[in-house]
Amino acid sequence: PQEPVELFLPVGTSVGIRPNDLVGAITNEAGIPGHLIGKITVLDHKSFIGVPPDVAEHILRQVPRIEIRGRLVPISRSFGRGGPSSAAPSPGGHSPYFNKKKR
Repeated sequence: PQEPVELFLPVGTSVGIRPNDLVGAITNEAGIPGHLIGKITVLDHKSFIGVPPDVAEHILRQVPRIEIRGRLVPISRSFGRGGPSSAAPSPGGHSPYFNKKKR
């Protein structure tokens, strides 16, 4: 199994964000199944979500901002908790795990 990539969102408990809010937003906006979402950490002003590298690439390419509890929040790769992530896009940029979101 590949080492998870941690994604960073600049919102947290100070604005009422809960782990379930993050799971719901990621699954709905990015079209990925919830079982691919790993460890979630929600702090006062920031949150971290662990996902497989190909899922991270999909999210960062397709959904650079996500709506969570009425707020449009940017998503980026986290580099501050254990060093840079080494996510490489999957060959062809596709993964069998997600459905494209129709807009």
